[in-house]
Amino acid sequence: MKRFNAFASGLALLILFSTPLGTGCVQSTEVVLEWPEAAREAKPWARWWWQGSSVTRAGLTAELEAYQKAGLGGMELTPIYGVIGEEDQFVDYLSPEWMELFGFTLKEAERLGLGIDMATGTGWPFGGPWVSADDACKYMAHKKYDLKEGESLREPVLFIQEPFVRSVTNQVYQLYNIYKEKGEAVTGSLSDPVLLANRRGLEIGDLVEPISANENLQALALDQVRFEKPLPLQTLMAYSDGGAVLDLTGKVDDAGRLDWTAPEGNWMLYAVFQGWHGKMVERAAPGGEGNVIDHFSAAPIRKYLAKFDTAFAGRETGILRAFFNDSYEVDDARGQADWTPALFQEFEKRRGYRLQEHLPALFGNDTEEMNSRVLSDYRETISDLILATFTKEWGEWARGKGAIIRNQAHGSPASILDLYAASEIPETEGTDIIRIKFASSAAHVAGRK
Repeated sequence: MKRFNAFASGLALLILFSTPLGTGCVQSTEVVLEWPEAAREAKPWARWWWQGSSVTRAGLTAELEAYQKAGLGGMELTPIYGVIGEEDQFVDYLSPEWMELFGFTLKEAERLGLGIDMATGTGWPFGGPWVSADDACKYMAHKKYDLKEGESLREPVLFIQEPFVRSVTNQVYQLYNIYKEKGEAVTGSLSDPVLLANRRGLEIGDLVEPISANENLQALALDQVRFEKPLPLQTLMAYSDGGAVLDLTGKVDDAGRLDWTAPEGNWMLYAVFQGWHGKMVERAAPGGEGNVIDHFSAAPIRKYLAKFDTAFAGRETGILRAFFNDSYEVDDARGQADWTPALFQEFEKRRGYRLQEHLPALFGNDTEEMNSRVLSDYRETISDLILATFTKEWGEWARGKGAIIRNQAHGSPASILDLYAASEIPETEGTDIIRIKFASSAAHVAGRK
């Protein structure tokens, strides 16, 4: 009851002081507070995919005006695959016509108070028809041979790459995704599929090398391609049960014949070969189809970005805020890209010892402790390279154009936090809270917005 009386007394006092005491009292002037205009960086931005880059000036203006009216702050422009039947409307990526449309977009966005970010390529990840096989992503292949004292290797030191093709036009891929989208039951399996009569999927024999020599790459929608070929030998090392380590690379001729007889002891020989990973740009726009770059070497990213330098030469970038990377995604393929031509040299420079002398440990055939240590050092070297030769090279290039970078680092074979921290806008996607926190944590530590 005492609490109620105290509440009632307080309420009465509030009413007393909030009620005019007479007609002669001075009324307070009401102050209307206006909500401050939100900066465009504080507003939601949206992805803006140009299908086939089939855009017109009138259409661009109409869409940008609609986005501005809806309250968006800006758009992220990414050209992707075109629409079947509209091929005559396609505009090749980075062509003079495409650059004119892009320049018009920047001016219209500026007029409307919108911002623009641009993907550094079409679809994802970085790549295109100007990326040669030498600059494309690669993998490490290896073979092991066993010899005893007095024996010589009878077979050639060769590794023939297995040919295959992964493509959206593959009938299995198409049919089973159609079934899934329609909610229909699948009567077969991926290993034993039900296919349409009198039709077959794309086969590796339908393609020629280089990829750029094939017609209608938009329709082929290639995801990964490997041609049958012998892979170049990178090193051949011999390890005896007595602890001796020999480099036999120089004793292998062009035909793969090894001129060497095993001395005393039992010997394991490890040959490492350079393979072509074959990852293609996914969802590539017209003029953007081709090899994905080698992310572990500076030369490929520099050559890749030089294409943009040529396209942008003499053009104003205006309000272009950021260049975007729609995640690493080379791993969205068969096998990992885990090699670059200078890997052995980079490993020795960064870790202080020669990886060639510890290949048994790298491939899991030494003691458990050595296996773990060498594999960890190898992975750390790959992490160092994707940070130094890809992320930082790309970032410095973007800043040279007065822009910043937006990077989706998740999925990269690296220290994710370091990659995120190296970009002005660490970006993520999806519903996995932990993955989201990778980006936000790096942003907090690095002082990003």
